[in-house]
Amino acid sequence: MCSIINDSTIRVGNDQNMKAGDLIDEIEKVTGFMSVVVCVPMYGYFEVSFDDVDKLGLLTTQEITIDGKTVNHSVLGSKIRIVSFMHIPHYIEDSEIYDKLDSWGVEARSEIRRRHFAHGERKIPDGTRYLKVLFSLTLMRKSIVINMLCMSILCYPLGS
Repeated sequence: MCSIINDSTIRVGNDQNMKAGDLIDEIEKVTGFMSVVVCVPMYGYFEVSFDDVDKLGLLTTQEITIDGKTVNHSVLGSKIRIVSFMHIPHYIEDSEIYDKLDSWGVEARSEIRRRHFAHGERKIPDGTRYLKVLFSLTLMRKSIVINMLCMSILCYPLGS
């Protein structure tokens, strides 16, 4: 059940002090009776998980309304992230970073960009590179793994 919950959780905005029971009732009008298995109130939002990942698709075509107001919601674990690699020496080619991402099962979704700092009229690279990447569901389930992967580029030579 744990992997189902990880894959089928949404974040629902709570800017109108709604009650969890009211939210569950409205969501289940769209997703079906007893489809909500977890509803966790957080500061300013709820995290709501479903018994089946397919329930998320139903929410993309219909709005959730409470007391006549539309409630914003989004899938909790977007698989696309912007990742920064810091302190990368200038002699490391971008192709090595792409190869390392590929070996981790992470797909690059943009070109690598370099951050610069201004020095007079010049822009000088500061060793930070960033890009959009797509993580697999397996990696998204374990956010600690993502942090470790991003840190390992600093700890291990890119060529290995």
